Order: sequence, then structure tokens, then C-alpha cells
Amino acid sequence: MGYHFVKFGSHIVRFSLGGIPVVGNTATGGLVGLTFAGANLCDALLVREVSPDEITDKCAELVTYLESQGAFDELEERLVLQSAYLHVTNTCNLSCVGCYSADANRNRACDPSLSDLEHAVDVLAELGVKRLVISGGEPFVRQDLADIARHAKTCGMGEVVVLTNGTLCTKENLAQLAGLADIVSISFDGASPDGPAYIREHQLFDRLIHAVAMVKEAGIHAHILPTLHAKNIHDVPVYLEVAEQLGATVGFSLLSGSSAELGDLMPCDACLCELADRMFSLGQEASVVSIDDEFDLRRALRVRRACGAGKTNVSVAANGNVYPCHMLHKPELLLGNAFADDATTLAKHIKQFSMPAVDEIAGCSSCEHRYLCGGGCRARSYDENGEIGRRDPYCVFYRRSLDKTVEAFVSQVS
Repeated sequence: MGYHFVKFGSHIVRFSLGGIPVVGNTATGGLVGLTFAGANLCDALLVREVSPDEITDKCAELVTYLESQGAFDELEERLVLQSAYLHVTNTCNLSCVGCYSADANRNRACDPSLSDLEHAVDVLAELGVKRLVISGGEPFVRQDLADIARHAKTCGMGEVVVLTNGTLCTKENLAQLAGLADIVSISFDGASPDGPAYIREHQLFDRLIHAVAMVKEAGIHAHILPTLHAKNIHDVPVYLEVAEQLGATVGFSLLSGSSAELGDLMPCDACLCELADRMFSLGQEASVVSIDDEFDLRRALRVRRACGAGKTNVSVAANGNVYPCHMLHKPELLLGNAFADDATTLAKHIKQFSMPAVDEIAGCSSCEHRYLCGGGCRARSYDENGEIGRRDPYCVFYRRSLDKTVEAFVSQVS
């Protein structure tokens, strides 16, 4: 092919991966290892237009590939929502430490109507959402949960997930969800019947095991979701065994909130390093395929400038308000209302919103792994610091995980 003057778009970044020069595409997440000549060329392409005469035969294949990936285009801002949380109630029968949806309206506000929720689903579907996570409060307090899931499927949602504390699941309400909900994810606080309940007041292990069995009996994929914190990191392997015995998959969430709120449940740096080591070791085992979310190290070598909050995912509160993330239901981050606004209005507001890029975050801009973690979680930054543009308090976990993942990757390709 014939080359013309080219220059990288603003979505292209250059950095090193364990000493290997790479170029990354934040629009696709892909990265390419570079030779010395390729690195020099890419450095030039970042700052100026490069003429065809400057592209040597050694770099021709690289330029051809980069062009095929849109590296030289200045991409127009496009709305690419993939998933959304839909909070169908603010009512819950439990009171868990660190609950992301708890606010002053918990167990006070009226539930949204089915018609309002259906309108929200219509809007989300029009915006391109294919994965809907139905949350609360506790979703199973509603009698019309199956109707909500059915409407999501009718609108073309490819995956419908219901998050639950597991205590209100019955054979009857799960049977109604069969064929509508793809996954029912049950939160756990304790890996055994006699284990301490750090987040809830009482240990509900046996009750949750029964709920998982009922989910499977209904023909729905069962997923367990333990929350990790300073006092239960050692339980990770036990949870994996529990999931295997139940025939369920397992994901983990990190307990979030301010250190003042969480107290001794807040992981210290040593705890976070231990967790990173455990997750890395488990991720190396071919038999472990069910760890997901931020602990899936297969996602670690994906290039990004920020998290996907407000860009690839949004969250609809139980009053219809739309926010960038289910953990960022903050008035100053309001993007609109899915009960009242149409898709065009919401799309306009969402396009105008942006999270701080990792290069703008103090303590992140000089980190060699910044384009792999994207600055971590902005919600945790807000919880701890009162603003989204500060360092994630769990940064040590990401750094340790990436150090080990990059080291393993480099050793394989060297």
C-alpha cells in the first residue's frame, strides 16, 4: 500500500512493558511490542506527522497493522455503552457494611413503578446496552421481578443478571425467572456455616447454599459473589472450593468505603499485596476459570486511560437518576433520569461527561503501569478522598498484580 503523511490519534499511547517498548490503543485495548526502530518511529508519530520517506522497510509492516487498527484516525467521541445497573428498589431486608447502594432513602422510598422501569430499560437498550444487572436494595422484594427481566429480553438485552443477598429466593420466584435471567449472583459473607459474618449481623451460609441449589434447580446459572476485606483474604481458596462443590461460578468484590467507615475491615497495603499474590497464583492454574471482575488477570494487559464509568457502563438508581457507576451515585455526577429522559437526552449528557484520565491523577501519572490499570477505581477514590481525581486507596493491589503479570508475560515472550 502507499503511505501518506501520518500521525497517531490521541487514543494512542507509548510506554514500556517490563522493559519492552510497546504502543497501546486505548480505543481497542490492544498493545504491540516494538523493536528499537519501531519505538523511535512511534515516538515520532505521537508528536508530529511522519512522511512516507521516514518509514523504513523494517517498519512498513508495523505501520500497516497500526493503520488497520485505526491508530492514525482522530476518533470521534462515540457512545459505546455495554452494560448498566438497574436498581429496581431501595428496600432491603439486610444492612451490610459497605453496601454500594445504601443511602438516606434505604427502606423509606417507594419502589419505582413497572412502567418507569420498563421505560428505563427501553432507553438503555436504545443506547446500546446489552448486559443489564438488576440490583437493589434487594430485587426479590419485588413481585414483578420476572416482568422486568422479560422486558429486558424483549428489548434485546443479551444478558440479564440479578444480584441478590439470597435470603428471599424461593422456588416459586426463581421459576418465574427461568429463561429470563441468565445469571443469579448471590453475595456471601463467610465461607462456612461457622465462619464469622463481618459484613452482615448473622452468618447465613447454609441459607445461601440452599438458595444456590434452588437457582440451579430453576435452570439458571448460579454465581456466588463474596466480598473480600482485611479479615477474609485467606478464604479465597475456600470460596473456590465451595463454588466447585455447588457447581457455581465465583467472582469477588473488594469491600469499598472510606477507611473511617470500614475500620479494621479496610485492607492495609500488606493485605492488598497478599491478595494480589493469591489471585495471581490462582490465575496461573488452568483449572481456575471462574474468577472474574477486577481479579481476572487475563484483563490486566489491556490498555486504558480510565475506567469505563460513564462511558461503557452506567447505573440507574431506584429513583431513575443515572450515574456513571453503581458505586458513584453522587449528586454532582448526575447524568440525567432514565424514567423521564429519552435516549437522545441521556446520550448528550453522557457524552459530555468524562472521568479523570490516569495522566491527570496525582500519584498515577508517573507510574509505569498507568495505562494498564487506568487509575483503578474512581469510586474508591471518592469514598476515601471525597473526589474522583485522587489515587485509588487500593492502588497497591493493582500495582502488585500488574508487576507479577507483566513479569510472567515478559518471561514467556523473551
